[in-house]
Amino acid sequence: YVARVVAQKASSDIQKLPHMLRELFLAFYKSTSRKPEHVIYHRDGVSEGQYYVILQAEMRALRKACKMISEGNTPSVTFTIVNKRHHARTFPVNQRDADCKGNAIHGTVVDSGVVNPHRFDFFLYGH
Repeated sequence: YVARVVAQKASSDIQKLPHMLRELFLAFYKSTSRKPEHVIYHRDGVSEGQYYVILQAEMRALRKACKMISEGNTPSVTFTIVNKRHHARTFPVNQRDADCKGNAIHGTVVDSGVVNPHRFDFFLYGH
């Protein structure tokens, strides 16, 4: 994969996003001789009230970057917004499903019951 680090003023908006994505797509093409067929886009630093606005704006930027590469280039996209700033706590019902401290073991996914089913929400315990 390819990464870019760019300094910008404090804001939830990513400035010059189409051009940054274009650079990444070109680097991918240079490395593989193929245009991306699928893009996995992870976004952090967004408050819950901004989810829809950020999704719309950054998907437009992504599509614009694809057109900069080639007019017919429209890869499928998986767009996730990561939120680590929540106060949800879960505990395994059965101790055999817990780590030594009683917490959910890493890799546990909670995707029903306590999540918003209209936004495909889930909790992932990565550590």
